[in-house]
Amino acid sequence: MARDLCHCGSGRVLGACHGLRRRERRARELELQVLGELHDLGFLFPFVRPLDAYIDAFAWQVVRGMKRPRDTAPDEAAEGLDLLPVEERARIVGSWAGRYPARWAAICRDVGDEALAETTLVASAVRGAVADRICPPRFFAAVLEDGRYDERPALAPAFVLEPGPVWSYEDALSGDRTVTPAHLERTRAQGQRLLAWLPYKGLPHASATLERACGLLSDDEFARRVTDLLFDKYCVGLAARTRGLSVGK
Repeated sequence: MARDLCHCGSGRVLGACHGLRRRERRARELELQVLGELHDLGFLFPFVRPLDAYIDAFAWQVVRGMKRPRDTAPDEAAEGLDLLPVEERARIVGSWAGRYPARWAAICRDVGDEALAETTLVASAVRGAVADRICPPRFFAAVLEDGRYDERPALAPAFVLEPGPVWSYEDALSGDRTVTPAHLERTRAQGQRLLAWLPYKGLPHASATLERACGLLSDDEFARRVTDLLFDKYCVGLAARTRGLSVGK
């Protein structure tokens, strides 16, 4: 597949999208800005993900081929998108557009092409699915090696896992920490994905701690505690980023 696809996921070549010359970019500034926003939706809203039945093997293949954690390349996102049947693409679009119909209508208007907006959103969902499977950084797991969380096992996966695959940006922004069955399902899914990376080399105690904790996620109350802790982690990270942006202004 060609390597000059635009990074936004629109499926267009770079030179016809975000790689336009300056004058053309200015003339199409709103369209390109909205396509850039669509690029991020799959990361900000974890319910915007392809069903594993369609994408799981492909996403793992991409992740296993990474030398280091990175964003999914445009050609990889396009390849993943091609795996999804028409009805699955429609379901993904509906998962977001159905919640925010007015905003979706505005997006399609600003892009000027509903099919293009849909393609970009689904490509974002594919990137989100790949990101969900990236191995959590080893330095987080290393903190557990001294046994500090042995008496509070829910803290171990909450410390290591990223909260973004479980909670949406809107959840954290609104402060709505209501744990739903969908949140629990996503926490358990991340626990199972973490198990695929265990053990961490040179961290036997941390690996055993995480393995035990991931096994406990089958218990609703334990999964709820981990999910709740991930919400706090998301809010703390969001507040830190907001402060950083304010300082940078």
